[in-house]
Amino acid sequence: MGYFREPSESVSRVASTLDPLPSRSSGIRAKTARVMALHSAHVIIKARNLKVVDVVKQHILQNTPSVKINIIELKLSSQKSVRAFTDKFLTMNLPLNILM
Repeated sequence: MGYFREPSESVSRVASTLDPLPSRSSGIRAKTARVMALHSAHVIIKARNLKVVDVVKQHILQNTPSVKINIIELKLSSQKSVRAFTDKFLTMNLPLNILM
């Protein structure tokens, strides 16, 4: 028995209905954010480059306008940026269920 399982039917069904994202924003985090948004999760995307992540956000909103998506700038090389991200997140008063 290995560590990996086959995806559940619902995950496979959602994944098969997703439209491709533009190439610069097609990473695993972008795809995960899309799937989570499709399942009514409030998605907060951390971003080093706000323009690239805004493309992801707009693509998700175009296909599912009722989802909740926030983008917060975060540069992990800057402690000031990490603190600013944390402060913004904490003021949202939301639970943190998954961190990627």
